[in-house]
Parts: sequence; structure tokens; C-alpha cells
Amino acid sequence: MSSAFVRYHNELAELMSIHKGEILQCQEIHAIFKKNFPDYDKKYLQPSDHCVDHTNKAPCHCSTKITAIFSRIQRGVYRVI
Repeated sequence: MSSAFVRYHNELAELMSIHKGEILQCQEIHAIFKKNFPDYDKKYLQPSDHCVDHTNKAPCHCSTKITAIFSRIQRGVYRVI
């Protein structure tokens, strides 16, 4: 299931590919995204929706697949996978 509030998957995946293996805080992820997409709507970009090991009510389609972008370390902290 994919949420109506999940957007930017492809853009986020592309941007995070150069950060593979890094541990980033939510604010850092938003800053990286904003630098490349200054007009994005923050409410549609929740790193937890793109986690392989964190459950939300309606996560991105990637969260149950090998295309997940993050692994959750703790609240607001994610490893780019």
C-alpha cells in the first residue's frame, strides 16, 4: 500500500544514493532534499515512510522491498541503505 502523502520517492532515492551507508538525521535529509528541490512540500517527505524496518500506516511502496531507502536507527535517525 502506498500513502497519498508519499511523494518524491524517485528523487529521494537518487539523492540518497551518494550517501549510501551514512547515518543521517531527519533534518539533514530534509536539508539535502531542499537544496536540490527548494519548492518541495515537507509534509510529503517523511524518511520513515521509506524504511525497510519501520512500520507506518501507509508507507511508500519501497518499504517492503529491496528498493527501501533507509533503515531506522532510532527516532529521527536513519542509515541510508
